[in-house]
Amino acid sequence: MRTFWSFHASAGDAADAPALPDELRIDGEIADDDDAWWYEDGKVTCPDAFRAALEAVDGDLTVAINSPGGDVIAASCIYAMLREFAGRGHRVTTRIDGWAASAASVIAVAGDEVQMAPTAYMMIHDPWTLAMGNAEDMRACSAMLDEIADGIVEAYRIKTGMSRAHIRELMRAETWMSARKAVKLGFADTILYQHESEADDDGEAMQARAALEKVVARVRARAERRTGNTGTEHIAAPLCNTETDDTITDMRLRLMLLATI
Repeated sequence: MRTFWSFHASAGDAADAPALPDELRIDGEIADDDDAWWYEDGKVTCPDAFRAALEAVDGDLTVAINSPGGDVIAASCIYAMLREFAGRGHRVTTRIDGWAASAASVIAVAGDEVQMAPTAYMMIHDPWTLAMGNAEDMRACSAMLDEIADGIVEAYRIKTGMSRAHIRELMRAETWMSARKAVKLGFADTILYQHESEADDDGEAMQARAALEKVVARVRARAERRTGNTGTEHIAAPLCNTETDDTITDMRLRLMLLATI
């Protein structure tokens, strides 16, 4: 079985270089410890091995993820380890390099900050399993899956702040998220490798809204001067410049449109 972890040096080459966080990698499937032997020739992440690697970390941590998912109980154990580690005063950053699908997305949202490459993806869905037995066995299996889904929802809710009902809708629909969509929905915080000149949509909208507000203020002031509505004598006089009124209305409509972005 290949190891899935790697450590970066805790400090740079120079004595005064800033400390770098240790890094663990999660590549390949996530499996229960008892099933690790299936992956002798492949990459796999198991709770016991991850715990052993985590015990060697004494500072901040980055967890790089490129995984299709796997055993959700194993993923839940790793999620709990990372949150406990963060609770001891360490900063945990999860970074999705390729994808964090299914159970791997549960580990991803354990980060204090969730970073994604611009080409990375996250996928969430309802848990599923294979089962055999009689009708009672099938009903018990169905109830178990409902409870597991409930736990997954809680991990996503803590990260995103979404309602449980909304998260369940996304899971039932098997939702794939690009980096941009994941940030928008709150599953991720940062898109990596973005140039400073590439302002995000929210920032552009705020700048445009502020510029339009200035234009509206100037048009309103001009209209007041034209109608003489600058003192108490004409305070109740309505605006009488139809062209100016239309301009103000147009600006207001544009502001309302921007407010919905």
